Amino acid sequence: MVVNYPTNDWTPGNLNCLKTESFTYTYDRNLDQSLISMNSVDVYGFTPSERSHLVGISDSSTAWLKEVRLAQSQGFESVVLFALDQMCLIGYSLPLSTGMRRSARLG
Repeated sequence: MVVNYPTNDWTPGNLNCLKTESFTYTYDRNLDQSLISMNSVDVYGFTPSERSHLVGISDSSTAWLKEVRLAQSQGFESVVLFALDQMCLIGYSLPLSTGMRRSARLG
């Protein structure tokens, strides 16, 4: 586990909201590790309403949309999408789908 922020300064007493991200796990399609990353700040006293999660938008071969839903289910203050240009280039529509779909990469 790697946390790259000053844990003595970035506390609920000093910050209103702490944002996590797990781009590597998103692109590896590892939602279990993404969830661990999202909840890594539990030990520092941040409640779900004091947390946010940054999700990298990509194509359907990654689990980014499922990660969005997973972060939303945690009750976070916000879920932030990164690389909106990708969203426009790929042609995703808003609002994001709430259905559970599977993606597969063959070949």
